[in-house]
Order: sequence, then structure tokens, then C-alpha cells
Amino acid sequence: MTHRWATSGTSFDANSLLIERTNERVKSDLATLNAERKLQGLPSYPRLKYNFIVSPFRLDSKNSHNLNRRGFYTLDQMEENDEEGIDRTLFPPFRRIWLPAHCTSRH
Repeated sequence: MTHRWATSGTSFDANSLLIERTNERVKSDLATLNAERKLQGLPSYPRLKYNFIVSPFRLDSKNSHNLNRRGFYTLDQMEENDEEGIDRTLFPPFRRIWLPAHCTSRH
């Protein structure tokens, strides 16, 4: 899902809450699908390990601190807490991602 990030106020809150709810929905849908697959004798889909956002905010900004308070972590923070280690090639800039045109236009 790609959407514009608002930089302040209720729009910022709405964006970050939308991402939180999307994560919850993905996990719920995965559990439902795996229950159905089990009944059909099919193997389960793997659990969701990472779901990342590309934040337009500097690490020292108020918005980054607000994202951290809401449970979002930087890749470095995730790496510190992941006992299995993180394969950084799964994330930008090592992995190619698609951005909408409004995010890449030069002003």
C-alpha cells in the first residue's frame, strides 16, 4: 500500500493508524487462510515476519519519534532485537521497490 504521508496533526495520526490496522488485518487474514488450508490438507503459508514502510521523515524528527512510539522501528532497531538476524537485502536500498510518480517527481 502506498499513500502520501501527512506531516502533522490528525492526518499524520490517521496515516499511522491506517498502517497499524493494515498490519493487524494482514495477520488476521493469514490466520484465517491457514485455518482453511489446514482443513483442506494444504500446508500453511509462512508467518509474516517483516512488513516495512518507507518513511519520508528524518530519524531525529518528531514524526519519527511518534512512529517509534506507535510501535514502528528503524531497521537498525529491528536488527538489535531480532535473534535470528535480519537479511538487509530484503529491504531498500538493496531491494527494488515501486514508488508512485508523485513521490519521485522533482519540484
